[in-house]
Amino acid sequence: MRVNNRDHKEDGKTAAKRMLGLMGKLITLLVQLTGCNFWELLGLTSIWKGWASARCKFFIWTLMLERILTADKLLQRGWENDYFCPLCRRNLETASHIFTECPFSLKVWEHMAVALGLDALKPTNWLDKGLSVLEWYMGLVGRQTKSQRKIIFPASNLICWEIWKERNRRIFEKKELPFTGLLVRIKDEADVWRLAGAPIPLVTQYGGTPFDPG
Repeated sequence: MRVNNRDHKEDGKTAAKRMLGLMGKLITLLVQLTGCNFWELLGLTSIWKGWASARCKFFIWTLMLERILTADKLLQRGWENDYFCPLCRRNLETASHIFTECPFSLKVWEHMAVALGLDALKPTNWLDKGLSVLEWYMGLVGRQTKSQRKIIFPASNLICWEIWKERNRRIFEKKELPFTGLLVRIKDEADVWRLAGAPIPLVTQYGGTPFDPG
């Protein structure tokens, strides 16, 4: 039996066109569901490539879509909430505030940037730039090399995760770690992640004075 190469080529082209059509429909659907544009979607996919636990990755994904249930979201739904950020007790709690503006969190980022030797995590890189949460997160890696991105992503995931857990601890358990206590918690968790395979640098130093919200 003779094989018609032309038919095979046509079948291959048809399959490729069909696949591209399905991908286009999928991208359109994701844009509609998430409210992100195509390039933002590409940024979101990087979340699943970085090293982190499944729970942490899901949280980061939700955070990037600004779907975490912060006070501003609860207000929109008419649900009871405490209004103020539980970390600094100064401003309305929003996703952007907690991770990119809160004085308590900024101090955490600054100290951990020094401790991990990662300048990309210093708040001076994003303060007063009016970035969305997704723009801020993607900006952490900026023009870094692939090897640097592999380090920065898990480190930033860990810090975000621990800041969020401290927020929840204060709201739901009515317990509060001091600033230095949270730094120690992040350092210890970084050690655990590293043992599990995360490419997080050794913490060279940590500590500082307790945060005073004024």
